[in-house]
Amino acid sequence: MSGWGLKTVGLVAVLLGAVALTASAAEVTQTFENINPGALPAGWKADVSRSPDGAIYASCAVENVTKAASGDRALAIIPSKQRSVLQKAVAADVLNLCWTPTAKYLNLEFESAIRAESGATEQGGGLIWRVQNTSNYYLARYNPLDHVFRLFVVRDGARKTLASAEGLKVGKGEWFTIKIVHQGDAIQGWFNGQKLIDIRDTGLNQGGGVGLWTRVDGNTLFDDVRIKDL
Repeated sequence: MSGWGLKTVGLVAVLLGAVALTASAAEVTQTFENINPGALPAGWKADVSRSPDGAIYASCAVENVTKAASGDRALAIIPSKQRSVLQKAVAADVLNLCWTPTAKYLNLEFESAIRAESGATEQGGGLIWRVQNTSNYYLARYNPLDHVFRLFVVRDGARKTLASAEGLKVGKGEWFTIKIVHQGDAIQGWFNGQKLIDIRDTGLNQGGGVGLWTRVDGNTLFDDVRIKDL
């Protein structure tokens, strides 16, 4: 199945290339254990938003990881180590994406374990869904530097905060989880198993891709990615 571990609830789901689900009530879980280090699951790609020169400023690949959320591997988004490149990324507020352009979800439950490794300007990261392109999507992210869990809608590259929950301290190097449940215009945001956001928004009402997100110099691991079609 091109590196994706497939679980189904109810009807049998069929994967087309990059996890595009063709049956309702299907669930896909990826632990990255069967993906070779340095590679990505089929259909996933590294991408960028707000790149001043069209270049990609971070790598996106599976790595062997000490104390992964499960198993021994996780997906890593790692910013460039060149100081001049990082300075340019910070100045342009570059956003790093690792996503599946061919997957199409409208209503979904989307969850991942996340671990912030480092970052001076930004740490941690989050989930993106209903992705139309690199400039239009929903985003839920947590930054250990400010201890805030935020939900955004991104339109034409501009982020608009829809809701936030503050004072959520996670220790350095600790895994945390973000889960989103989006049905119609109703969006729930969960952090470490607690529902902290419950809002409605009509900013993006079409199905789209799903993926993972970091900002500028955030060095972040993602594991146990789960997507359920609702």
